Amino acid sequence: MRTRSYKLGRLLAVPVSVAYCSAVSPSPAEAVARARADGFRRVAVAAHLLAPGRFSRGLEGLRDVCAVSAPLADHPRLARLVAARYEAAALPEAVPLRVA
Repeated sequence: MRTRSYKLGRLLAVPVSVAYCSAVSPSPAEAVARARADGFRRVAVAAHLLAPGRFSRGLEGLRDVCAVSAPLADHPRLARLVAARYEAAALPEAVPLRVA
């Protein structure tokens, strides 16, 4: 299994590889199969998905996985981050309006 020094791997002191739910290889199923073929008995998926839906259901259906993380959508810190970025984009520095 190709692993890189991802922050999650350093934090948990475990090998980590990346997989993609759409368009790019490897798929989650391919990454899990590769990890199992490399001798890892317990494989978990840390999903970086914002909401439940097609991709999260696909991950929940993976075979040979001991755990799949839930989507991030309802985490309060994520909600605050999205709100702050929305405000920054929607409310740029005030531009004075000229009323004729």
